Amino acid sequence: MKNIIFIISILNTFVDIMITFFLVYFTLIGLAGVVAVFKKRKYNETDDFKSFKFIICANNEELVIEDCIESIFAQKYIPSKTSILIINDNSIDNTELKIKKYSKFENIDILSRVSKNEGKQYALKYAFDFLKRKEDQSDFYVFLDADNILDSNYLKNLNKQIHFSSDVAIQSNVQVKNPDDNLLTNTIKYLVVTSAGMYFLGRKQLGLSTTLYGNGFAISRNVIERIPFKMESVTEDLEYSVLLLLNDVKIGYCHDSITYDEKPTNARVSTIQRERWMRGHFWVTKNYIYRIFKSIFNLKLVWSKIDYLIYLVFPFRTLVLVYLLYNPISALIFGPEGSSLIFKFEYTIIFFLIVSLVYNLMEIIIALKSGLNIWQITKAILYNQVHSIDWFIATQFGFFRSGNQLWGNSKTHHFRNVKK
Repeated sequence: MKNIIFIISILNTFVDIMITFFLVYFTLIGLAGVVAVFKKRKYNETDDFKSFKFIICANNEELVIEDCIESIFAQKYIPSKTSILIINDNSIDNTELKIKKYSKFENIDILSRVSKNEGKQYALKYAFDFLKRKEDQSDFYVFLDADNILDSNYLKNLNKQIHFSSDVAIQSNVQVKNPDDNLLTNTIKYLVVTSAGMYFLGRKQLGLSTTLYGNGFAISRNVIERIPFKMESVTEDLEYSVLLLLNDVKIGYCHDSITYDEKPTNARVSTIQRERWMRGHFWVTKNYIYRIFKSIFNLKLVWSKIDYLIYLVFPFRTLVLVYLLYNPISALIFGPEGSSLIFKFEYTIIFFLIVSLVYNLMEIIIALKSGLNIWQITKAILYNQVHSIDWFIATQFGFFRSGNQLWGNSKTHHFRNVKK
């Protein structure tokens, strides 16, 4: 029995060291994000105007698709440099009728797809097969969901960054379209704002590649031709992020190009959505982690690849929950003899509290800088303690169901038209 307890203590020591390292690592990236929020780079005006084609996948989006298209028309950018491709993907509502009126515009193409293979990854593959046949010559492709609304300066700011940074893959600043609906959407707003600062700006500040985030991102035509968009997972954004990195393409981040995205107002729907994200996350981890590790040795974007490995293996919220649950359970089962050889149980709790305090302070600073008030922040922090349970549940189901890469009922359905 003593030998078993000694082995458990060795295991506990390894877990403590590993999780401590990762918690400190993510906190340091967050600190870089706080610095970046106060010294964001501003780009000068340019007369080099790239051409952009917006790609919109629409599955039963009759209530929101028109506002998305109109926000593209409202861009403060040269109209002749913008075009749109809409894929009506297996819709059974009035989406087709809503988008049909736009067929009269020369810069808009509309495709209809009916297939048993449902999901955005298949619709995007269908879109790029069409663009290849058409020999489209747009400089950049912008990926949108049908419920997105763009800030009127989205393209202007994106184009300036492309010109002065030479980025060929750029994620925009995705914000919440409906933050005032209830406690859940207010909390998601808080998390989205702080993530934009602490992780997207943080990684940019450190020279690391960021990740694509579902919508609002732009990829150059040259990159798409070299690395075709043919994804298999339900998290096509994460999978393509990994493929870009494996091909030594760094993803930039444009904080001043804002995409508004509607978020779930129901905890059950939110959990289902997150379960899909985690299914895709673990599928991508399982299928690409060895390739990422091997690619480190080509000595290109080394730190970005290491960062991706850490992110894929330990999603941050999962890491925190493991840290919270592992030590108490271990101490309860095996007693003090089975605890870590380096860290006493009470020290790990103190360390966690210190890291949590620093982390929350950074979030609050970024939230205040981003325009949230104290009441919004307070509500979000309190409700997030409950919201974290969603992540825990979604992570467990996502892990065990990662072999299923079908969307099923995980799509967020829209029952109203949210104005921004």
